[in-house]
Amino acid sequence: ANECLDDAEKHCADVELGEGRVINCLKKHKADIDERCKHALQDTGMM
Repeated sequence: ANECLDDAEKHCADVELGEGRVINCLKKHKADIDERCKHALQDTGMM
């Protein structure tokens, strides 16, 4: 989700793209990610 780009760069910059690795990283950091990103992940069923 585009709403998560900043959070992905901030918390998951060292994570290789593909196979859901960035999503899994964002889930691990869900306490730290932006509300817009959380909502986008919830809306798409990823969180």
